[in-house]
Amino acid sequence: MKKVIVLIFILFAAISVFSDGVILPDPDVLTVPRLNPIRMENHIVDIIIEDDIASISISEEFFNTSDSRVEVIYLFPVPKGALISKFSMTVGGNTYEGNILPADQARSIYEDYVRKQRDPALLEYVDNDLIKISIYPFEPYEKRTVELSYTQVLQNVNGTYKLQYPFKIDSLQNGSIKKVKFSGEIRSHQKIYQIYSPTNPFTSSLNEGSNSGYFEFFSEEYIPNTDVVLLFSVGERQVESYMNFHTDKDSNGFFMLDILPSVEFENTLPKNVILVLDKSGSMDGIKFIQARDAAKYVMFNLNEKDFFNIILFNEQIYTFMDKTDGSFPAEDYMKAITWLSLWSAGGWTNIYDSLDVALAKIAANSPLENTYILFLTDGLPTEGIQDEREIIGHAIDIVKRLGNVKIFTFGVGYDVNTLILDLLAGETGGLAFYVTENQGIESAITELYTKISNPLLTDVEIDFYSETVQFFDIVQTKNLSMYKNSPLKIFGRFFGEGEVTVKVKGRKGQDYFESEYVFDVSKGNNEYVSLLWAGRRINELINLIKLSGEKEELKNEIIKLSKEYQIPTPYTSFLILDESEGDAFQDQLVTSRSKSYDPSIPASQPSPMSMSFGSASVKLSQTQNLVSQSMNLEEMKEKMYFEKADSDKTVLKGKIFLLDKDTGFWTDTEFLEEEQENISAYSDEYFDLLKTIPELQEYLELGEKIKINFNGVNYVIE
Repeated sequence: MKKVIVLIFILFAAISVFSDGVILPDPDVLTVPRLNPIRMENHIVDIIIEDDIASISISEEFFNTSDSRVEVIYLFPVPKGALISKFSMTVGGNTYEGNILPADQARSIYEDYVRKQRDPALLEYVDNDLIKISIYPFEPYEKRTVELSYTQVLQNVNGTYKLQYPFKIDSLQNGSIKKVKFSGEIRSHQKIYQIYSPTNPFTSSLNEGSNSGYFEFFSEEYIPNTDVVLLFSVGERQVESYMNFHTDKDSNGFFMLDILPSVEFENTLPKNVILVLDKSGSMDGIKFIQARDAAKYVMFNLNEKDFFNIILFNEQIYTFMDKTDGSFPAEDYMKAITWLSLWSAGGWTNIYDSLDVALAKIAANSPLENTYILFLTDGLPTEGIQDEREIIGHAIDIVKRLGNVKIFTFGVGYDVNTLILDLLAGETGGLAFYVTENQGIESAITELYTKISNPLLTDVEIDFYSETVQFFDIVQTKNLSMYKNSPLKIFGRFFGEGEVTVKVKGRKGQDYFESEYVFDVSKGNNEYVSLLWAGRRINELINLIKLSGEKEELKNEIIKLSKEYQIPTPYTSFLILDESEGDAFQDQLVTSRSKSYDPSIPASQPSPMSMSFGSASVKLSQTQNLVSQSMNLEEMKEKMYFEKADSDKTVLKGKIFLLDKDTGFWTDTEFLEEEQENISAYSDEYFDLLKTIPELQEYLELGEKIKINFNGVNYVIE
């Protein structure tokens, strides 16, 4: 009986902290390429952090889904510098241990596996040493558990510790992982003021005194397609702040500035909440019932010193108790709930006058300066002034005159004007949300209100000062506020390195707040920073075009970012649209195999920005806004709709590939049928090319037959 080879490859930079293993068929006995009968059932990670020492225990359970005995190998990346205290695979009461092989022998064994498995995605696991463990093969339908424990010293950068888990093994897996759980506790002599993951939706809590905290992430049927990162920050300042950086292969710098109000800010600011709800005929039925229930939730959750008003509109405007010149104290909320229950839906849609009453009459005469407008509609303007530019311009002019007013818009269904809703939110510092036919209005409004219900600082301004670092393309800068338990995140780009002073100014009611922080700006390896920035930057550019008109330089920047980060836009739509609108929308996407590929819109066709209603427009606006609001990569990727590799085109790392179904080749649109360099897949020349140009690896994951132009060279790989 053959022995099982267990491979452990040490990966990544010194700050990489977590590890993940996967079991694959042994290359010496492999008969069917890419066939992996071993499924990971559970992946459980327990972490205890004492100051800067992390103790990690990992348990993985594997299951042989086939009816055959299987020879396997086990790949396991471990961070450099980790002290392994326990590593075992238990089978029938027997524990198996391994020995370390030299790096050159490890690479030889590994490349042999890649040749037979024919999967270039595995190349990211090659580095340094190899540990070999000999055990018996998997029996049919057998389960096995692997356990590993190790400790590592974490690095503190600007008051923030970072754990990074290499978890990108989706191409190696037999489907998804049945259950994934990361959980642990942090104990520190310093005050902990934030536990946060930019990659996954962790839940976390801080204990009294904030010298300890707990975190957890749980998921079922999880696809591990990105590293898991966890950050926690320590300090003693009144409003805490930290920065993360990323530098790409072209030396472009990106930053994320995170400002978190301290738990010492107990008293939140009073606010004025104005609910503006559409009661036209199209809202009749469940939609209007849900809108009323959402309004009731807001009323029940007003703070003691808050004010409010409710506006209902169809072709006419109706305000609570006919008061159109101000707001009511929170103590009147039960009267408002009773009043709201009396109404039903019917009539036309007068958007202009509903906003005019909310802004010009109620907000202008409120006893409070801090005003939120929650505006909900399911239709297009059909009564009163109906010109979308006039509606937008009038509302934004009033907001600028009043000052601290934010408009949060909710579009229900596909018959809404996305131009109006996107710009009302984008230009006032609010957010835009779209609720499609199968989604609930109530949950969308209550989720938002929970986040913004406790404001701490308003009129927030962020300034950067440095003699050696230049900051630019900063997004999320309009009408800023800070909320309790909700960090304010500012994204942007930078050039240079060195010390930077960040000044934060704001108002806490009548009091003026100012604080400054000093950071050391340097190169970083936090890819989530650039992707989260790109989502926000694209949304900002799209809204700028909607507001001021299409300009070539803005359109080209959107296209470039869309291709590089694979984010759907009206110009490079990767959305899966309804058939009724898909053909018309896809006509606007131009593809060619010329040297200078340009997906811009032909002069004979209208710009996609002219589409302001219908399912295609709503889906795009919904995706753009949700992507730009995402707080972590998993959430962001869930919001993005991509063309998959099983279609006839795909976008990968800034390149567009078209599939020739006759030849089976994926062809880069920049590829030229001249001066080609032909390479056989999985040959010695193939591996040498990847060692020389490791950036090619992700493109080669498309398949075994690829034509690609890279750095001016036309490669044909088959």
